[in-house]
Amino acid sequence: MSLAARIVVVGSCNSDYIVRVPRLPSPGETIIGGDIDIVNGGKGANQAVASARLGAIASLVGRVGSDANGDAAMHKLVSEGVDVTYLKRDSTVPTGAAMVAVETSSGENSIIVSSGANSKLNRDDIFRATAAIAAAHVLVCQLEVPVDSVAFALKVARTHGVITILNPAPYNERVRELLEYVDFLVPNEIELSQLSGQTSEDDAIAQCLESGCHNVVVTKGPRGARFANRQGTEYFNVPFCGPPIDTTAAGDCFIGAFAVAFGEGLAVGKAIEFANTAAAVSVTRPGAQSSLPYRSEIDSILRKL
Repeated sequence: MSLAARIVVVGSCNSDYIVRVPRLPSPGETIIGGDIDIVNGGKGANQAVASARLGAIASLVGRVGSDANGDAAMHKLVSEGVDVTYLKRDSTVPTGAAMVAVETSSGENSIIVSSGANSKLNRDDIFRATAAIAAAHVLVCQLEVPVDSVAFALKVARTHGVITILNPAPYNERVRELLEYVDFLVPNEIELSQLSGQTSEDDAIAQCLESGCHNVVVTKGPRGARFANRQGTEYFNVPFCGPPIDTTAAGDCFIGAFAVAFGEGLAVGKAIEFANTAAAVSVTRPGAQSSLPYRSEIDSILRKL
């Protein structure tokens, strides 16, 4: 890989309240879990930290509250080398929060997000970051912030010839309005089905491409990832890096890693292999940002492979 990629993430910043449970509860069921761990999270912050740990010059555009959780989030991002110039403090609402249940046997999770300050991110916030977006190699967005703000960010990036990545999570029915501005759509299998309304993965991908999206990368957990565009499709296996402990932020790790690798000039296939490896390492560790690997770890694994 070559010079450091410049990555701008427009997205959320949360405090995660994580409880480990013997199994995920069914509707109406109460389950006794372990102690609560409070850690820094949010899809946008996770993706920015993942990018920074993997060697990118990363910036986060978003909002946090003027509260203790906001202080902790800002401190963590700065300590990870993420530029927080465009992370605004909001005195009217608290920092976003996520309640995360993690199944101890499989590492699978169930997440509920309270948006808080994330819901206040607006076009003016994006406009103030125009210079940073224009200078980036890659813009990364997801949907834990308002869709209108994401749409504006994608349009700014497209105007300046910046590659755009959209993680359509959590699902929002307005995501179809964004696809014409997306170079790489990166959903998991559930999100792909939700945004397309199709039960067939082939049909779902075809619909996304017909809607204007240039490329689709479907993340499949332990089964790797699938890449597709109008020229064809290819599957990529994920290496085994250890037994899964916690899948929290694995998707964010994949996206941050893919953005870094592609931003550095790797071909799509090699960028997906890099991202698969990073995500495979992340699930062997607990937590969100605490699970994200460093560049030296991934380079070492890839050399062995």
